[in-house]
Amino acid sequence: MLSYFPEFEAGITDPRSRAMLVRHVASMASGHEGETVDAAFRTDPAEPVRGFLLQPPQRDPGTVFAYNQPCTYTLGAIVQRVTGQTLTAYLRPRLLDPLGIGEALWQRDRTGRELGFSGLYAATDAVARLGQLYLDDGMWQGERLLPEGWVARASRAHTATAGAMGSGTGWTGTSATATSSGSPGTASGATGRTDSSASSCPGTTR
Repeated sequence: MLSYFPEFEAGITDPRSRAMLVRHVASMASGHEGETVDAAFRTDPAEPVRGFLLQPPQRDPGTVFAYNQPCTYTLGAIVQRVTGQTLTAYLRPRLLDPLGIGEALWQRDRTGRELGFSGLYAATDAVARLGQLYLDDGMWQGERLLPEGWVARASRAHTATAGAMGSGTGWTGTSATATSSGSPGTASGATGRTDSSASSCPGTTR
């Protein structure tokens, strides 16, 4: 994964940090046993990817899952660096427009990157459309937007879970509950494990 950030190569000396692959951060299996978001952003506020890579994992990458937001941030940073686009610009023709999702705003950090792990503002209808896409295995109105079987692969257990949820449980992501009244002008939200949350207000654009 360091090949995407060659400017950090000399300063990242921990062998486990250097061994991280894209698939490890994509599955939150960086080898860390817990959340590193505060440490990563505190270590290098100007470049949180570097701050994340300077947090030595307790285990080998790929051997343990732990909810860890800098993994998703780093994955988003790679996408933005490789494509030269923001996440929303990259997703617009591939996912958002085909789903009929209108304005979607993603919070940015001081680097100018869209966060990836948090801060996406969209209407309740957009969340429902993404949920339906998952329920239909990546199909939307007869068009395949995600590869066949991708949803099953993304939602199955891949690695054991570290920390309070217990080793060996096989969790690979967060669980969430959501509520929606469906009435114009009312808000809906979702909360997941640890500190993840989402909220939306129908009819608003900010």
